[in-house]
Amino acid sequence: MVYKQPLRQTEGLLASSVQLLNVDLPIPDYTTLSRRAKRIVLSKPPKASSDSRVIIVDSTGLKVVGEKEWMNHKHGTKQRKVWRKLHLAINEEGEILSATLTTHHESDVSQVADLLKPIETPIDAFYGDAGGYDHPGTYAARDDHEQRFNQATPIRTVIPPNLGFRSLQESDSEKRKGNIELLNDVGRSTWQEVTSYGKRAGVENVNSRYKTIIGGKLRSKDTDSQNTEVQIGVRILTKMRALGIPKGRRVA
Repeated sequence: MVYKQPLRQTEGLLASSVQLLNVDLPIPDYTTLSRRAKRIVLSKPPKASSDSRVIIVDSTGLKVVGEKEWMNHKHGTKQRKVWRKLHLAINEEGEILSATLTTHHESDVSQVADLLKPIETPIDAFYGDAGGYDHPGTYAARDDHEQRFNQATPIRTVIPPNLGFRSLQESDSEKRKGNIELLNDVGRSTWQEVTSYGKRAGVENVNSRYKTIIGGKLRSKDTDSQNTEVQIGVRILTKMRALGIPKGRRVA
């Protein structure tokens, strides 16, 4: 995945490596690799190396590569492109804590509960953008996480109110009401400064890192294999980040 090789080329690369190592080890053919991808059980991702309790969520689109692309190129036809949405939850240091994959029809807010579920620590702050997460479902998922860990202090939810989409309602969360009142009082720029909304930019960097290293396309054809492909990509980024971040310590 890092070298963006098709499975057929991956089979050849592994076979050559085994031959150079002079090891008698059979290499699965590319069709076996593709078939097994549906039922691979991945190990649990490593726990975050930092104690950050700031959670930032966002989603990005991944294109599904299919056999029709060659036909479109050859015959000049046009087919509607198929997309998937990769949903990520990261901490303040940019570590990926959880990830889900859905069709492009699924809303961002529908994945908040699933993104928070693997996080086994209390949360101090939750960041999301207005277009995808300014919804009662986000606040409900936040409340569930609070109750799960019996948090005495409510999670500080930093989501700019999307007033053009949904105005203030009596049934809204007190936190959303507070965000709207503060934004009306001080303006959006000051609101972003007061709430440290700039931290949300960290997830944009992670999205860019995924597409640069892993790629913006999914090669698998079915949903199960695509989910496996994404989870492997997330673990690759987690491992590469762990290897690349310097570890310092104070010396006398």
